[in-house]
Amino acid sequence: MIKAKAPKRTKRVPTIKVKLGRLGESTREISVPDKATVETVLEKANISLNESESVWVEGVKASENDKIQKGDYLQIVGKKEGGR
Repeated sequence: MIKAKAPKRTKRVPTIKVKLGRLGESTREISVPDKATVETVLEKANISLNESESVWVEGVKASENDKIQKGDYLQIVGKKEGGR
């Protein structure tokens, strides 16, 4: 009797959910791979930053290479100008 081989299981990549907000738009929840970067979230959300925008993660200015964690809140804001 010939035994059929079980199909190989592919490894699941763990995902996390983060929230993404942008001025004038509603906040949305995005699923990304665990240990993703800010850039990964922006790509997944189909967002390109313009020169006058920056990303803040949990109230701290972030670069696109910064890692994110489960439940982080990313906010896209226009650059802040001080003075007169």
